[in-house]
Amino acid sequence: LLGSLGQYYTLFNVPLFMANALGSSIVPPLVRAYEKQNKEQVHQKIEMAMRVTMLIAVPSAVAFFVIPKPMLDLIWGSIDNTVAANLFRIGSISIIFYAASTLTNAVLQGVNRMMAPVKNAATSLVIHIAALFVMLVFFHWSIYAVVASKVIFGLAMCILNSHNLREAVGYVQEKKRTFVYPAVAAVIMGIVVFVLQFVLALVISSAIATLSAIVVGICVYGISLLAIGGLTEAEILALPKGAKIARMLQKVHLLK
Repeated sequence: LLGSLGQYYTLFNVPLFMANALGSSIVPPLVRAYEKQNKEQVHQKIEMAMRVTMLIAVPSAVAFFVIPKPMLDLIWGSIDNTVAANLFRIGSISIIFYAASTLTNAVLQGVNRMMAPVKNAATSLVIHIAALFVMLVFFHWSIYAVVASKVIFGLAMCILNSHNLREAVGYVQEKKRTFVYPAVAAVIMGIVVFVLQFVLALVISSAIATLSAIVVGICVYGISLLAIGGLTEAEILALPKGAKIARMLQKVHLLK
């Protein structure tokens, strides 16, 4: 069981590394805008950073939910990954919460609220421990309680950090473009990936089927985002290699 938990955290941290990198990159320009008391620019930078973070976190969560076992079998093919796959299904949504809280931690520090993330983490930890106790003692969820209670920890951090941001700079998170559009595109991606991986695994090796489904899923997600208007040129340019991606999309007429 501990080995399954280790597998979970190994893959779980991959999208969070991207959120950490984005959080570090936003602090210097955010501090300059805050020192100039340019509230509009502060809001724009926070919104753009959160939007780009969710463009990565939301599809990652969906992928970990729909094909966790094939992905785990691809990396750890010599062991039974059933328990680890169940952990991913339970904890996949926490990728979104942890990515958002990681970014807002950096933002709060950038607007001179250094202790807010620490206080929020302490409060969330108390909630997490209480939830873990209930899940272990009363529900007997075993190792699944560890992951489920960390979902609650991440959610609590998001709520508390959002409250602090609203108090500090009056920032209220935009919902439609930041969460709804990526979620719609990710659901479309998830359906395609699940069906494609299942069908391909019937005729070719599971590893090749999984890799093929992931590659197709990335393309489907990007095209779906563009089709529903959930991704603008400015947001593409904010991504790593964004200028190159934008030029390529313009060549195939997916971006005007």
